Amino acid sequence: RAGLAGLDAYTRVRLEAAYRSMLVPLANGSISVEASWRYYRELGAPALIEAAALASFSYVVIGVTAPNGMYAAWSRGRFPFDQRDDQVYELGFQTKF
Repeated sequence: RAGLAGLDAYTRVRLEAAYRSMLVPLANGSISVEASWRYYRELGAPALIEAAALASFSYVVIGVTAPNGMYAAWSRGRFPFDQRDDQVYELGFQTKF
């Protein structure tokens, strides 16, 4: 992107659709599945950015979370600033403040 149009600020729109559902009820909460689709679009992108297919991106994320904060997720699609579709696998821990 820097080589095509520089690093100037630009306006971008983000859309997201998400769904969460309980899989297994537990005494201290539940194991849940989550799915989301995310779309990013640069508004008024320069012609070089459009031609290089760098003006829009979308990807899907599917994950499973446990009440203790453990999670596993899989993502597929084109992430912002990637030049091609990719997959990401995650294992981790999350907490809420």
